Amino acid sequence: MSARDVLLGAAELPRETVPVPELGTSFTLRGMTGEERDAFEISLTALTANGKRRVPDPANYRAKLLVFSIIDPETGELVFTPNDIPGVGKIRADVLTRLSEVAQRLSGIRREDVEAAEKN
Repeated sequence: MSARDVLLGAAELPRETVPVPELGTSFTLRGMTGEERDAFEISLTALTANGKRRVPDPANYRAKLLVFSIIDPETGELVFTPNDIPGVGKIRADVLTRLSEVAQRLSGIRREDVEAAEKN
């Protein structure tokens, strides 16, 4: 198999189901695709008042991360849209943090993941 075929066939994304007894349910999260990661990163910026450049806007970081990570375990499709970010941001902070830590790990965006990649 060619390198091209290997790369284009690399669609298997890591997933993990996280029990959330506080809410009486569990959530399935998966790592982001490249397109999703780009959209997530863009969501962490905002246009300046004059609309000429983007500046960091980390508001609701964890909610944004989960919108791009929580999936329906049967279909593998994302269950939230960017319109859901304000609502997701209102869930319990401890639950939001626990789920977002898993989402970061699955998408390789923890600080230690970035540092390891830079070393390689």
